[in-house]
Amino acid sequence: MRKLTEMEVERLRGLEAEKFMEELENIYKDDNETLAEIQKCKSMKESLQWIETYPAYAKSYEMFTEYLKGLLDKIGYYDEVIANN
Repeated sequence: MRKLTEMEVERLRGLEAEKFMEELENIYKDDNETLAEIQKCKSMKESLQWIETYPAYAKSYEMFTEYLKGLLDKIGYYDEVIANN
């Protein structure tokens, strides 16, 4: 899995979550392994809206954020705002 370039990181900074994920998909469109992880992350995020109870939502949201942070670490994306959450 290749790391993002500095230029790619700058392009991603400040993007709203949905646009961020779309741009990641575009950047990694030729890397099937990374693209699959990005799509899994998107799917996890989208499924959160269907969880009805708070305890289940909270646990699922925690799993999503851990997966997202792991993905961002693998591709070398660092943003002070995300790192402090």
